[in-house]
Amino acid sequence: MWSSLLDDLEIQVILGSFDKLLENAANNSYAWNWKGNILSNLGRYEESIKCYDDAIELNTNYASAV
Repeated sequence: MWSSLLDDLEIQVILGSFDKLLENAANNSYAWNWKGNILSNLGRYEESIKCYDDAIELNTNYASAV
């Protein structure tokens, strides 16, 4: 879905921003969830599931990541 709205470079910049954020704040469940959403929309499901799992592990009450 997003790949039709954004070019590959823009998507890589966004993913890189999330990677940088998570390097400095690995306990940010919201960032893990959003990274998972981006990866899922790109069809990178295994990677997105890992991100969702990380979000849930950090915040078991985080319903958006379930």
